[in-house]
Amino acid sequence: MAQATPSQAPRRPKQYLKTMLSLPKSLSVRLLLVFVVSAMIFLLVLSTLFSYGLSTEWRQQIRPHLAQYVYYVKQDLGSPPSIEKADELANTLPVDIHIYEGQRFVHSTAETGFEPDNYTFSPRGRRGKQAESVAKGAQRASLASQNIEFAQSRHHSIVRIGMNPYAVYVEFDRKPGSRKQSRPLIWLLPLALIGLLTGLYFLLRKLLSPIGDIKEGVAIMTSGNLAHQIPVKRDDDLGQLAHSVNALSTRIQELLDAKRELLLSVSHELRSPITRAHLATEMMPESKAQKHVLDDLRLLNSLIESIMESERLQSEHTVLNKSDLNLEQLVRSCADNIKNEFTQHIGSLTFRCDSTLNTTMLGDEVRLRLLFRNLLNNAVQHGRSGDDSTESKAHITIEIAETDDGLYCHISDQGPGVSEADRAQLTEAFFRPDRSRNHGTGGVGLGLSLALAIANAHNGALTFSPRADGLSGLTATVTLPRN
Repeated sequence: MAQATPSQAPRRPKQYLKTMLSLPKSLSVRLLLVFVVSAMIFLLVLSTLFSYGLSTEWRQQIRPHLAQYVYYVKQDLGSPPSIEKADELANTLPVDIHIYEGQRFVHSTAETGFEPDNYTFSPRGRRGKQAESVAKGAQRASLASQNIEFAQSRHHSIVRIGMNPYAVYVEFDRKPGSRKQSRPLIWLLPLALIGLLTGLYFLLRKLLSPIGDIKEGVAIMTSGNLAHQIPVKRDDDLGQLAHSVNALSTRIQELLDAKRELLLSVSHELRSPITRAHLATEMMPESKAQKHVLDDLRLLNSLIESIMESERLQSEHTVLNKSDLNLEQLVRSCADNIKNEFTQHIGSLTFRCDSTLNTTMLGDEVRLRLLFRNLLNNAVQHGRSGDDSTESKAHITIEIAETDDGLYCHISDQGPGVSEADRAQLTEAFFRPDRSRNHGTGGVGLGLSLALAIANAHNGALTFSPRADGLSGLTATVTLPRN
């Protein structure tokens, strides 16, 4: 026996319900579907109970009265049955009357034909256990003695009255005048249903409209604009939710501003004592201890500068001093400065840029120099093993090219590279792949974070990836728009 594959395996009811609810993303549509499904289930249960109750009532209560009713019809028709009386009864009562003489058709009040052979008639109808209840009707006379028999079709009931040699068939469930009456109103029911559902949908949309405002406002706040306030149009639960989100964003903005002010104030206050310590140390006799102290003071000064610049760039009041500049010349200048400063640590520095490429762009020259200096310094620090041997020198490749709407610059080294998990954290503040935190293998971990902030301030991007040529090492890619 073949087993069902996983894709063919039957789904559980909960999975079907979950799939159905996950299709529409609009809350209004979901609520409308819940209303529609609930109404359908209610109508199904109601119709089932009604059908069961009606069938039970028919068997126990109505059929005896129907027998009495047919008894009166039989008397009105007379014997032999009168065609004129049959037409008169059919026009005033919800019945059709069909008269046969033996197997010969005599008369019918219906426009459609009638085939008595399609029905099975008996005094008990379809359920023999009701014979006793039926026999109590028709003025306590037995149905058999009156030659009255019943048959039931899917849509209506038929009673056969024996009048030897005639047989009269009384077909119920037809309203007077239904032969000629048209029912154009029935076509209005689907339109009314569609109109009702449409009205419910727009009503739900109006009731849930604050959700769209909250969603849009949260998206704006997530992008960094915590000063944005969601418009509050109502004082219901959704309006209170909007108030709460606004209060939350305001509080977060206050905390971030307080943190930023604290960092800027502390950084500013630290610069004066560090400057004094630096001057005092330089006046000391040259020694190995003096050199270490000066290096530490430079590191502290660089840390403070990076913190202050990072906070300035993250402020909503950040102002870039933009001007027209040549990206190729700027990167070449930064590369020359790095090469002169770290001559003993650089084995080669290759610069590639198409001479026909227009590298003019609009940007903040001071901050872009800081960005590329940090990236080149990172390539020097991590593109070598750490000692002063020839094999440990850094080999750096710089390439400038253009994109559809801007320029990009690749800075690649041939160091040991960075794992994929660490690459995702390289631009986090104070993160360093070297878990030993040895300053000989890098700074304090703010250089790449600051570089990312500068790229973002220019509406650009900074990404890290393995080298595309298959060599070991890391490639930093800066993408900048021309304007």
